[in-house]
Amino acid sequence: MAVATARRWTHPFDWVLPAVSTLLALSGCGGDSLVLPQDAAPATLVILGGDRQIDTVGRVLGDSLVVRVTDPGNRPIMHQMVRFLDPLGTTGARAFPDTVRTDADGRARVRWMLGTVAGPQLLRARVVAPGGELTAEFHAAALTAAPDTIVATSGDFQVGVVGRDLAQPLVATVTDRFGNPVGGVPTTWNVVGGGSVSPSAAVSDTAGQVKVGRTLGSTPGTLQTTVTAPGLRGSPIVFSQTANPGQPARLFVEAGNGQSGLPGQPLASPLVVRLVDALGNGLASQPVAWPVATGGGTITLPAAGSTTDTGGRASASWTLGPVAGVNIVIPSSGGFTATVTASSSPSQPATIAANSPIQLNGTVGGPVSPPPSVRIADTQGRPVAGVVVSFAVTSGGGSVAPLTVTTDSNGLATVALWTLGQQPGSNGLSASATGTGGALSGSPVRFAAGAVAGPASRLNIVIQPSAIGVSGVPLARPPTVQLEDANGNAVGGSGIVITATITGSPPGASLSAASATTNASGSATLTGLTLLAPAATYTLLLTSSPPLVGAVSSGIDLSSPAGTQLALSTQPSPTVASGQRFPQQPVLQLLDSGGNPVGQSGVVCSVTLASGSPGLGGTLSATTNAAGVAAFTDLSITGVPGRRTLQFSAAGLGPVTSGAIDVQGSGLPWTVGILVQPSSSVANGTTFPIQPAVQVLDQNGVPVSGASVSAAVASGGGTLGGLVTIAADALGMASFTSLSLTGTVGSYSLRLSAGPAATITRTVILTPGPASASRSTATVPSQGKTRRPTVITVQTRDQSGNDLTAGGHSIEIVVTGKNHVGPFFATDNGDGSYTASYTPTKRGNDTIAITLDGTPLAGSPYPSDVQ
Repeated sequence: MAVATARRWTHPFDWVLPAVSTLLALSGCGGDSLVLPQDAAPATLVILGGDRQIDTVGRVLGDSLVVRVTDPGNRPIMHQMVRFLDPLGTTGARAFPDTVRTDADGRARVRWMLGTVAGPQLLRARVVAPGGELTAEFHAAALTAAPDTIVATSGDFQVGVVGRDLAQPLVATVTDRFGNPVGGVPTTWNVVGGGSVSPSAAVSDTAGQVKVGRTLGSTPGTLQTTVTAPGLRGSPIVFSQTANPGQPARLFVEAGNGQSGLPGQPLASPLVVRLVDALGNGLASQPVAWPVATGGGTITLPAAGSTTDTGGRASASWTLGPVAGVNIVIPSSGGFTATVTASSSPSQPATIAANSPIQLNGTVGGPVSPPPSVRIADTQGRPVAGVVVSFAVTSGGGSVAPLTVTTDSNGLATVALWTLGQQPGSNGLSASATGTGGALSGSPVRFAAGAVAGPASRLNIVIQPSAIGVSGVPLARPPTVQLEDANGNAVGGSGIVITATITGSPPGASLSAASATTNASGSATLTGLTLLAPAATYTLLLTSSPPLVGAVSSGIDLSSPAGTQLALSTQPSPTVASGQRFPQQPVLQLLDSGGNPVGQSGVVCSVTLASGSPGLGGTLSATTNAAGVAAFTDLSITGVPGRRTLQFSAAGLGPVTSGAIDVQGSGLPWTVGILVQPSSSVANGTTFPIQPAVQVLDQNGVPVSGASVSAAVASGGGTLGGLVTIAADALGMASFTSLSLTGTVGSYSLRLSAGPAATITRTVILTPGPASASRSTATVPSQGKTRRPTVITVQTRDQSGNDLTAGGHSIEIVVTGKNHVGPFFATDNGDGSYTASYTPTKRGNDTIAITLDGTPLAGSPYPSDVQ
């Protein structure tokens, strides 16, 4: 047997990839390779060449990809089909041809064209064998191609403030012709329209990106920034930016200041203000307020309102106040103000006239609306401010406040409140003022108001209810209620609902026929009003909807009629589980001879089984309360399923029988019986071949449908897996489907339970489970001897560390280092252990890799120092 030397690749990553091929020579065959029959089974697929190459995306690699296929005896297999493909399909890599047959030495060769995505790429060789497929993976590094294109990535169409930096950088990306980013490409940046860019020259980074900052110029408008990369497609790129004015910095008067005119007249020229930023740029579309600070004049705005135009200007017309003197307007916008002044000549009051209706109406004791108001004007009819007007009540009583009012900038004087007198009828008020020549023309101005009764605000019981009554019997004299205003005057008004309630809402007391509706005169009588309550003295609270102030009646001494019979106001539940309380407990009502409820307390009522057996449980008596009601709280029936009835009775009263009650099984688990025992043995970590099944019955032997059945380990320790809790079906049966047991080999038993009921299964023997490479171990000598066998032993175990007692597994061993041997397979001893050996020929360190069915063994690879 000859061993080929490993081939070393000297790429920039200093990969060293050994490839092993074994040549078999037959005696007398002159050293020619053995050609196996075509039905020989492939056992190994190894890489002989072409791995870990480096080239540019989209190019064919310089070295062919070479693999070799051998049988279990390491002999080459001829005509074996080998397919080469990109398993991920994300880079575009391909082999050509992609499928090839092995030659006489079991070798297959193809060429690899790299995909278009830069970075690591993968190509997999695949052989389909009877025992499964064999694969080998080739790796390559794809480098980016030459720079080809530059595109804008982000930062375009930003909006900023003049003289300031944009919030986001301008970013362009350089790629090769396949879209892979390319670094190290120089670019040049220039501005159009003012401002600056930093840096003006930049080189693309490893992500192919070039980033610069942009500072806008001092003039609002549209600006541009260009980036140039000579020779690249897309160059130059143009980024657009919009520069807006900055924040408001100053508001100043541009025109209209210092004018003069007559009181109450508009000025000749409009007022013009301008709002600018710190660089003097006008700010458009900013609201401007024009408050009058002095003089009482008025500002008239354009139809579109007062906002600044594109130059930051806004205008308004100013009508001076009615009083001679200085007028001041303080316009404001953007947090800044300006001051505009004007002056007017004096004006004297001449006339007084009503500014509001002189004939008014109101409610007695209430305010007049609108309040009286007069206007003072000069000889030209212009309003005069600052004139004192005196108001006085002339008839009807009532009051006015304040007694004197000074005219405002519109020449108006308005009283704050004229309150009418308490009696319906006519009320009078006068307003007078004087000037330099005495009383003004039109003084005094006289106002008149008609006072009418107010709206309904409270209830008054004009007829009190009977002082004596009987529970359940209508009152002989029902109460009558009248609507009144706040001053106690009777008020008409139909449709008001009057409702009576018992004050204090005593328990067990109620009313019937307790509401009535007012007629047109505002009166309502609660005909048929009946109190049902224990004997006591009661008062009534009368309220209304809509709500008015209520009234409380005089006392009513109520007596109780005698009860003559019982009635079931609430039947017991029609269906109940044996031994459980009725979900709906029965309630009795004491009645008189006419079938009316009687409010009589202290009557003891008893209950018995009228039909069925054996037992009625709970408190078997209840006592009536003040309303004549007796409520049972904890009754239950115990026994076999069937129909029952209850009978209720009290001393001196006729009995009453309940409706039919269907008594069912208790529904509580009482016994758990095993229908199917679990398997007598089970492999560690696997599901039971035979799963357990149980039936759950209650104390009466009735199946418990829906009972929750749980499985647990009763003895032996370990862990129970799978679905350990299931629900019983309509027959009380529950069958487990996925239970498994994990632990140390030995004897176990399971506990199957439903609520307090439980049972134990038969003994289950846990045997070793499937082999686990992570728990299996190997014994490898730490030191070997040249030309002497190095003996290796392997003990297979399952996932819990139990020793396997049977063979049947593949133990493959590969030796690398100073000595290269394998792969070869260990001998199966049939008891879960395996033995193998190799004879080293060279001194030095060996590494021994051991796999169990293709998975590395715990502790593998193992070192061996050969002496």
